[in-house]
Amino acid sequence: RLFSMKSEQLEKSEICSGIYTHSATDMTYNKLAELAMKVLDARYTVIVDATFMNSSYIKLFKAIAERKHVAYVILEFFASEDTLKKRIVNRKKDVSDADLDVLQHQIGQWHSLKHEDNVIKINTEAEIDLKNLVLL
Repeated sequence: RLFSMKSEQLEKSEICSGIYTHSATDMTYNKLAELAMKVLDARYTVIVDATFMNSSYIKLFKAIAERKHVAYVILEFFASEDTLKKRIVNRKKDVSDADLDVLQHQIGQWHSLKHEDNVIKINTEAEIDLKNLVLL
């Protein structure tokens, strides 16, 4: 919606071009931040589903949580590279541009969140204990 694309459009944008330029990514995260603040102002819980490959985006949302006096948690989902590749290859056609090139790019950009506060690591190759996750 931010880039006036319909969900059924399957035009692939190349890495670092089109809707994946740095400025487009900034626009996306700024829009997510704006929407998150509106939802928090309405006194609802917010889930922001994004890659957060750049630590400045994490800082942006942490600042929002602090400004709005709400708790936050970061869920870091992970799986082996082989599993991620299999998931992409087996994916049905959808609106996602994720392919093996995108995966390789993201792996190259990934950085550990070990220095971030409030991070819960979730191995998506293992059974997830939802009862304990909810208690966190």
